[in-house]
Amino acid sequence: MSTIASSAGSRAVVPVRFRILGVLLALTFVNYLLRNNISVALPSIRKEFDYTSTELGWILGGFNLAYALCQVPGGLFGTALGPRRALALIAVAWGVLTWLTDSCPPCSRARRRRCCLA
Repeated sequence: MSTIASSAGSRAVVPVRFRILGVLLALTFVNYLLRNNISVALPSIRKEFDYTSTELGWILGGFNLAYALCQVPGGLFGTALGPRRALALIAVAWGVLTWLTDSCPPCSRARRRRCCLA
């Protein structure tokens, strides 16, 4: 009877790998939202800032190009710092760059910040 009572009162400990998996799933979901929300907002962005189709193409293309170019350096960064530290630094930098994106009305700054988000 004492083993049943002690096991019922104890708390289950979640292994670290499952916590990291939860953080990765949350970051992946936010990344998915960031990639897709720009295409939903394009008509409003075009109207508000008077961007041409070419300028919008540069902004969207800059994100995809930077994303592709940063895959290998990002992997090397994760290998050098370790996955936990690298993921924490990348998540903080991602949040700061997302916050800064709101403060850049000219097209060239929007393009640079959008590239950095990749």
